[in-house]
Amino acid sequence: MCNRRPLDLMNYVPTQQEIDNAKRELQRIKKRSNKLKEKAKPPPEKEQLIEDIVKRNNLFIDDMDRFKKVMLTYDRQALEEAELDFYAYSHRESFDETKRTGQYFGGIVKNKQIDIDNKKKEELKRKRYFIDEKWRRKRQDYERFKEDKEEKYRVKRHPEIQMAKWIENAQNIRNSIGMVPKFFYDKIKECLSILVKKANLRKRIEGLKDKIMSLNFTIDQRLMLVKLVEKWIEDCKAYGVKSVTLKL
Repeated sequence: MCNRRPLDLMNYVPTQQEIDNAKRELQRIKKRSNKLKEKAKPPPEKEQLIEDIVKRNNLFIDDMDRFKKVMLTYDRQALEEAELDFYAYSHRESFDETKRTGQYFGGIVKNKQIDIDNKKKEELKRKRYFIDEKWRRKRQDYERFKEDKEEKYRVKRHPEIQMAKWIENAQNIRNSIGMVPKFFYDKIKECLSILVKKANLRKRIEGLKDKIMSLNFTIDQRLMLVKLVEKWIEDCKAYGVKSVTLKL
């Protein structure tokens, strides 16, 4: 904001430095303005295409400058596809020569442009969908990675608790479909291999058996699971986890 009064401005004489700065700024603005004007100019090839279309198809044009100005707003693809349609239509015996006009041809171009724009929108939607799908999968992968990391941490700290959880899941699957997928046995073995190396093993084993006895199975199934766990632990301690055969 200028703090000088109008009279002061009238009497103010700028320094040479201020004049030079003003000239440089004006030149910069002028160059930028010229560049924008150059960018705004339509490509000569497109203008030539419009003129060629008019000549090839003997279009009747009232105002060529106005016709070109309107046609330049459409994509080159729309112009070329419209010419193909018009050429085919105009060579029919039933063609009405009163339609050999710039206005009629412009209607075809407009419809072609609408089709092109709609296809672009659909393509954009597909790209956005694939981008969203890609990030959704990445989020899922990250969530799985985080869950696996948390699972490993829990197994490392309390293998007996996690082992009881996987035994419960495996038995539920066994009761439901009559078999247990290898994935569950692998999880139980992972817990077992860490459990036998822990301090206070006897206390941890008792805690594991208590958890199994509290599960929502029949008493026979719970007792069977406790016996299996005792055998698995003894075999693992004696021969290693690879030699342990798990079967519910």
